[in-house]
Amino acid sequence: MVGVDEDKHAGRDIVGKHGEGGTLRYDLMVERALRGVMVESLRLTSKHGLQDNHHFFITFRTTHEGVAIGDNLRERYPDEMTIVLQHQFWDLTVSHDSFSVALSFSGKPQTLHIPFAAVTKFADPSVQFGLQFEDIPRPSTIPDGAPTDTNTVTGPTDSADQKKQPSQGAEVVALDGRRKK
Repeated sequence: MVGVDEDKHAGRDIVGKHGEGGTLRYDLMVERALRGVMVESLRLTSKHGLQDNHHFFITFRTTHEGVAIGDNLRERYPDEMTIVLQHQFWDLTVSHDSFSVALSFSGKPQTLHIPFAAVTKFADPSVQFGLQFEDIPRPSTIPDGAPTDTNTVTGPTDSADQKKQPSQGAEVVALDGRRKK
């Protein structure tokens, strides 16, 4: 899916180096899919404008690499900032890994450049929709032997224990706790 820094590695990020042949990183796949909803919403808005009562609240980490905001905003929001795209925003442009938008702060226009990976929350209150994103370490930063997803399901680790227990089929992990409704 386009729009997330991990796409530079074309799928290698979703297979960790743990286990035989690597572990599928479902946490990254879900995160990428959810970020894709935000990316597509911004892309459609850049082409067609906001329709009906739609508007976006976007929270992002101001310290994330690639974030470009004015010094006055960085001083006021040293860690995190929320912007609102509703009535007064201009020049919304969306690229494969970021977006830029011009907003007015204290009557002065400023252009902000925000990588999608810096966004921590995306909401459209007009339809009661919201997403909260997590920082998930890249496979290269995960120490050997560490769990590779944030919703780890543990089971028997000894092969003798596995032989004693009958197979119970696949386990289903609820994702509702990861998403803000």
